[in-house]
Amino acid sequence: MKLSIISILLLAISLFSCAFASPLMSTNAVAPDNKSVANVFSLSERSVKYPVRTNDALAARIMANLKANLNTNVFASISADFCEKAAASLKIHANILGGLIKVEDVHVKAIESAAVKNFKTEFDLKLSAKIQAHIYDQLEVGLRKTCGTNRQLDEIKLLDIVTDLESKAKALINVELPKIGVDLGVKVKEELELAVKGVEVNIPLILQIAVDIGINERATLETCIDTALKVCAKLDAKASAKIVLEAL
Repeated sequence: MKLSIISILLLAISLFSCAFASPLMSTNAVAPDNKSVANVFSLSERSVKYPVRTNDALAARIMANLKANLNTNVFASISADFCEKAAASLKIHANILGGLIKVEDVHVKAIESAAVKNFKTEFDLKLSAKIQAHIYDQLEVGLRKTCGTNRQLDEIKLLDIVTDLESKAKALINVELPKIGVDLGVKVKEELELAVKGVEVNIPLILQIAVDIGINERATLETCIDTALKVCAKLDAKASAKIVLEAL
């Protein structure tokens, strides 16, 4: 009898350990520590020499730097903030062998992180795709049209072009990001619930894990979008443009 009880205990512990042994990324680690434009890039020695000749490669580099700037300062916070709020709202109900084995706080946190990580991976992909389609693609078309092909531009002229691009980016984000939020919000509740179900376990008499979600998903996402818009509104177009050019 004692041997049977010990075997069950070891099985339960093994199952629980395997379920949550893999390292999980904290949602806080996704969001940048410093969102100021001046710290977006670690600048290296500049490779561009003026006057610069416009071509596809130059346009691609400008867009890459602009996207890195905006992703760090504006867009990354959306999913990071939402996931942080979602994780804080989760209520974990875990039971091992009817309560014979205590569920430690560290295990509860691991369950929370796993649930949020499942959601965040898919959400980030969908958010990035919509930002690319509704914002970045339009900006790139405008940039290439303005720059033309095989034109000689001095630093002042190129700065003017990129400053205008940054201004257009802010205006476009202000219009398109709320629409993107509404679109994503249609299924955010369903997708978060699906992610949570991925960490739930029900092995009768051995291991039960259930998770309750305690937030209004759509309202929370709207709040995160509004916060990102406020950050975007404070960005200085010319300062951002200088960072883009310095990183070329």
